Amino acid sequence: MDQPTESSRTEPTAQPPVDHAGTESASRASVTPASGPSQPTLNETFGQLDMYADQLRVKLPLPPPGLLSGYMTFAPWVAIVFGVLGS
Repeated sequence: MDQPTESSRTEPTAQPPVDHAGTESASRASVTPASGPSQPTLNETFGQLDMYADQLRVKLPLPPPGLLSGYMTFAPWVAIVFGVLGS
């Protein structure tokens, strides 16, 4: 059998002590939710969208009657065609 030579032997190295108390508090901090502002609910989001839509209605002029009637006539058909093509 081959004997290991002096150069191939590995000396065990000393490991620095691990502070588990610090990692415990860090892991607890990552588990608890942040104390920042909470996520808005669906009703709050729709409320904001309604507010923005109202602001746009006030700022923008009324559409011409021909454009509005054309949209009301052709938009449903466009939606039907794309709905059929998409399925």
